Amino acid sequence: MNWMAADYASLLWWLDMTGTYVFGLSGGMLAVRRQLDLFGVIVLATAAATAGGAIRDMAIGDQPAAVLRDPSYLVVTLIAGLTAFFFHRLIERASKPVMLLDALGLGTFTVAGTQKALIFGLPPQAPA
Repeated sequence: MNWMAADYASLLWWLDMTGTYVFGLSGGMLAVRRQLDLFGVIVLATAAATAGGAIRDMAIGDQPAAVLRDPSYLVVTLIAGLTAFFFHRLIERASKPVMLLDALGLGTFTVAGTQKALIFGLPPQAPA
């Protein structure tokens, strides 16, 4: 049974990394549209990718937030920002790419956030 817990934690980590990348890409694409330089794109990608997860972690009692404990989050946001900066023309070919990326990020973080909240003992339903 212990291997299942490890696999489950790994799945949750990968969901978090996927959501972080997608939201970082979304933020990076908005920065490119505003014609920011590489530094600005990476800063906006980092803010878009990590702020929601940090607030979620603080709200459920996971202190300090995962983004502050695990440097993988910052590496993923850096990669997302670089991807947006250098491949924005290719990404813009998609129909409404920022809206699509936001939808993918929200879906991924909904699953990951729900699982993390359940792990921290929060009830599955909202209080009445």
